[in-house]
Amino acid sequence: MNLELPNMKHITKSTAAALLCLLLSVTAFADSALELPPIRIPPKASAETRQESPAPTEEPYIPYSGSGVTQLIREEAVEQPVLAEPRTLSEVRAIVGSDVEIINIDGLNVPLSDGSFAYIPFVDIAADVYYTPAVAWAYANNITAGVTELSFGPNATCTRAQMVTFLWRAAGCPEAADTASFTDVVSDSWYAQAVRWAVANGITNGVGDGRFDPNGVVNRAQAVTFLHRAKGSPAATASESFTDVASGAYYEDAVRWAVANEVTNGVGDGAFAPNGDCVRAQTVTFLYRTYAEA
Repeated sequence: MNLELPNMKHITKSTAAALLCLLLSVTAFADSALELPPIRIPPKASAETRQESPAPTEEPYIPYSGSGVTQLIREEAVEQPVLAEPRTLSEVRAIVGSDVEIINIDGLNVPLSDGSFAYIPFVDIAADVYYTPAVAWAYANNITAGVTELSFGPNATCTRAQMVTFLWRAAGCPEAADTASFTDVVSDSWYAQAVRWAVANGITNGVGDGRFDPNGVVNRAQAVTFLHRAKGSPAATASESFTDVASGAYYEDAVRWAVANEVTNGVGDGAFAPNGDCVRAQTVTFLYRTYAEA
């Protein structure tokens, strides 16, 4: 900023002081204008995320059954380190990576139905999204501990290995005879016991050619079918019909059961999207509605 100053020979002390105050206030104003924080625009929810939002009657939280913060084993069977508080942004970024949106740097205290709170350490979970109670339930019940110790990855696709592992843990991690033999399942992998249990209980028999395809993405048809079979393939009486669920499809009964039990209501416009990828937020929500809200 350029100011035209008068001839200093004719400046009195009081005038000089006034000019100095004026200069200081202008400088302070200019500096303060540089300190405005950037405006953060939240990401827009996808249509499918909005459709999976539970109705108001489907929102109760499950009381936390443990004490303190449960120490879990992640899907990759890596023990979670305990961070000293408070966390710094650099500490969190070193763990979750640069692509994760940090919403709550110190994690989240989730209100439970009994008036208490359950702590989840995930920085990428907001308090007001439809899947927060499902994530809190899954974390508290040792069903999942996230993709890192500080991130859950709600919008990441769910793999077949993760899906059967979630189901196995929800069932209490029962032992299963080693009768399954898949060329792509290593016997000591973190999901091997879950795969054996799923095969022994008729939940899945793989994708053919002696393969289970553990890293394949589970789609919506497979997800509800796994859940339906895990619950004993109960009969369904739902009259809901979707334009993209063919009569006689292997997943038809599972879809009807899922709708009847308010596990899912489709993606809107009369569609179920059986071949659509299931993201982790949807998967734990399906599990939560099946096991916790039943």
